[in-house]
Amino acid sequence: MRHFEHPIFSGKIKQKKVSNCDYYLSQIHLRLLVLFPHLCNFLYSQAIKIFGMEGTIVRRVIPSDNSCLFNAVGYVMDHDKHKAPQLRQVIAATVASDPTQYSEAFLGKPNEEYRAWILNPEKWGGAIELAILADYYGREIAAYDIQTTRCDLYGQGKNYHERVMLIYDGIHYDALAISFYNGAPEEFDQTIFTVQKDRTIGPIERLALNLAKEQQRKRSYTDTANFTLRCEGLPDWSCWPKGGYEACTSNRTCQLSRI
Repeated sequence: MRHFEHPIFSGKIKQKKVSNCDYYLSQIHLRLLVLFPHLCNFLYSQAIKIFGMEGTIVRRVIPSDNSCLFNAVGYVMDHDKHKAPQLRQVIAATVASDPTQYSEAFLGKPNEEYRAWILNPEKWGGAIELAILADYYGREIAAYDIQTTRCDLYGQGKNYHERVMLIYDGIHYDALAISFYNGAPEEFDQTIFTVQKDRTIGPIERLALNLAKEQQRKRSYTDTANFTLRCEGLPDWSCWPKGGYEACTSNRTCQLSRI
């Protein structure tokens, strides 16, 4: 039997014994994933059914640069943590293409103003952007909220056949992936999962929920309704969440910390 320790951000903390069969299957998966991602998705789902393999769910940290949502989506969809500029353009173009659907009432600001706003790399994304990106890729996006352990599913009801997963701590998005053992390179992460007939992705959902619950127990989230940020660059000035954050980060001397 082979022994591997799970990474810090895995959904499991104790050591897990991995059989030789599991190990060699994971090696085959790693080699096929780059060339045949959709085939690997199928093989992985079959391995779960036949051999009881689950792997380890891991939280892949995305840089905190105001574009974490876009780069997290880029990672789970394309294994690319630098897609924010491109995905912001996708969203702006989508909104421009249908001003009736994407009205001021829907966006919270005029269509043209929103388009300029979302192209600003200092502006955050949220539910509207995740819904648009789910449709753009033709995949469901499951976003797990650590504070509530709720899963918000974007693209639901559109009969998409695949799903990706993110995790959200109140002000930041990271990517979720399946890794077969500790130390497996990120480029071999499994991030796209087949939606089954019951509209779930099987045991992977339990692993994702367990990770969200573990992070909740550790209070690894920011309660945006009840916290204040302090600017270290301007010690006498405190600002409230999000709006204050955006105002403060426009000043390059600011360094925010949670009070």
